[in-house]
Amino acid sequence: MAWEQMGWTRTVARYCRVMVAAEQPDASAAILAQVTALEDRLGLTPKSMRLLLWQIAVDEVAQKREQSEGARGRIKAVG
Repeated sequence: MAWEQMGWTRTVARYCRVMVAAEQPDASAAILAQVTALEDRLGLTPKSMRLLLWQIAVDEVAQKREQSEGARGRIKAVG
């Protein structure tokens, strides 16, 4: 994960704590602003992902798994 490689684990932990506080009914505007700022910093929105030049990688393992499960299903149907 990019956050771990960059040493951002404490920032991710802070985001989690602030997000929990922001979900409370009495959350202040300052807490909500902190959530937004941390989401941008961590690349959790499409806009921030573009600014960080991040892309979601294709899950090649899942694709291969689906292909092999399809083959197993055909073999079971025949057998």
